[in-house]
Amino acid sequence: MDGGFTGDASHGSDSGPPLTPAAATIRVHYPAGAHKIGVRGPTAPLAADKTTPLTAGANDTWELALGVIAQIVEYKPMLDEMPAKGPNYVVKPGQTVDIYPYFKSTKGEVVMKWENYKSKVLPSTRNIRVYTPPSYKENTVARYPVLYVHDGQTTFKASGSPNQIIDGCLEADIAMDQGVDSGKIAEAIVVGVDNGSGVTDLTGQQRSAELTPTANAQLPSSGKGPQYAQMMVDEIKPMIDKEYRTRTARESTITLGSSLGGLTAAYLAFSRGDVFGVYGSQSGSYWWDNQVIVGQGKAAIAGANKPLRVYIDYGKNEVNDPDYTNQLVVPTDAMVKVLRDGGYVDNQTLVFNVAPVPAAGSGHNSRTWGPRLPTALPFLIGPGR
Repeated sequence: MDGGFTGDASHGSDSGPPLTPAAATIRVHYPAGAHKIGVRGPTAPLAADKTTPLTAGANDTWELALGVIAQIVEYKPMLDEMPAKGPNYVVKPGQTVDIYPYFKSTKGEVVMKWENYKSKVLPSTRNIRVYTPPSYKENTVARYPVLYVHDGQTTFKASGSPNQIIDGCLEADIAMDQGVDSGKIAEAIVVGVDNGSGVTDLTGQQRSAELTPTANAQLPSSGKGPQYAQMMVDEIKPMIDKEYRTRTARESTITLGSSLGGLTAAYLAFSRGDVFGVYGSQSGSYWWDNQVIVGQGKAAIAGANKPLRVYIDYGKNEVNDPDYTNQLVVPTDAMVKVLRDGGYVDNQTLVFNVAPVPAAGSGHNSRTWGPRLPTALPFLIGPGR
């Protein structure tokens, strides 16, 4: 390995208004031990073929004052002569940037963290799986936002749940690894929370019970959404925050789901916006109980803890059934209208994605929701560069 600057991004020519020259500082957080941290870059004051050393400080922090710069400067952190993984970082005039690179890892890891977890407020048991990003074990000073995904049985390719045979898989672990490697998605911990339906519950009764915020006479067991929310807020999130290096604030606590899981993600953000500050819904069941969630959303976005960002999608001709498509589309469009009327701005605080029919065909299942994650995750979690 020659350890040279990789030149794998090009931010220096970004269009936009002229930049005002100002001093800039790079701070790298990494437990280097006996090794040294430096940076390389293609333009002055850095060099592409020579490492500029950073000064070691307290708490595994390494710092370089660049002086006054007049343009965006690309750089690659170096561990001795080993370049950091992923695309180049950038710093603009006037910025002090704090970064948490990694040099050795290549992908994240999925583990079964809690098997057959028994909640205090719900009768069913569930597995809880956790994805940690590539840098997690290597860069032990880094802390991460957390994405909570419902229907954990079909969240991770690496989990191998029997449910994936029928429903497919989001492959969120693969989407995260690819997005982190390209710099399109910031590193994050992803928690897959199983619904309460085990493999013997073929009709998904426990899932329908837990992932609905209100009771509906057509499904007598429904309406346990408040208990599910209590489990998420009072049990699962505290366990994750205790066991992992998380960022605990609402802006770093994200929830995502599909179908009834999308309904639940919206319900968590609307009812417990003090905890879940960002939510995403894929083909969400906004139709539930005469669109009750739409009214809850309207009330929530008028309050102090309204969602900071919202991602919503459904598939074009998702199901070859006009009645079902109308049932999905009309309530979702109503939710989007409430958000826009409430001040959400497209591609800033709201992304509404009507996904084209995939090459593999349409469907209301994880096989079609998974390919939409590269659109959803950079917006929900944020970009990595």
